[in-house]
Amino acid sequence: MEDRPDGHFYSDDKGRTWYESVTAVLRSYPKGQKFYEWVAKNGYNAENIKQSAGNVGTSVHKAIEALVSGYEDIDRLCNRYNLGPAEHIALVGFKRWNEARQPKIVCQEKAVVSHRMEVGGTVDLVAELDGEHVVIDFKTSKYVQPSHWLQLHAYAFALHESGICTAKRLMVLHLHGKHETCYQEIPKPYRHDTLRQFYALRYLHRFVDRNDRNRSTAVKFDDRDSPADTLNPDIYTLDNLVIL
Repeated sequence: MEDRPDGHFYSDDKGRTWYESVTAVLRSYPKGQKFYEWVAKNGYNAENIKQSAGNVGTSVHKAIEALVSGYEDIDRLCNRYNLGPAEHIALVGFKRWNEARQPKIVCQEKAVVSHRMEVGGTVDLVAELDGEHVVIDFKTSKYVQPSHWLQLHAYAFALHESGICTAKRLMVLHLHGKHETCYQEIPKPYRHDTLRQFYALRYLHRFVDRNDRNRSTAVKFDDRDSPADTLNPDIYTLDNLVIL
């Protein structure tokens, strides 16, 4: 993964081809009325709040990675990553889930790329549960959004395309204090129709993003000199998708 002023980019061919992140594509997903009310309420501070939440989320993921590796002192992890009470609860929730379910870890914080969909991303966790591979995403926000399922479907497809695993089960592991155990498993099966929704959003995002870049001084697609930057409508024919 490479961080750039205009977002995260992924490559699996030593940097010859770079793809935008799945989460960048999801920014084109409709946010809903409540989101825009929240932005209006917070005004100029809204972006700072979002950025701060993103930084905390990254730290929580690093702390969870330590817990998976066998580190058990949650208080020290919170001090190390400057996490507050809500994040402490999230880590307690993950530890309880890990102890109760004892997942067999396939990969964690795994960067993956889909050349067919021209996107990349970092998968929180792939684990074997009840004899099946499950793609798992950790969420610490109060609510689970519909876009989270598009994200998981894109990851499942990238994992399948990369030959890492074929997972027909997806799960949001919701780590929040509103649950009695501080965690809740929210599972869903892989559905090809949902992947099609992400594919359609990816197609829309390319046009929206190009127009935004042309109106700004940000780095433009063509400046990256990547074959993935040429939009080929034939790529987006739904029949070209592989059904898991």
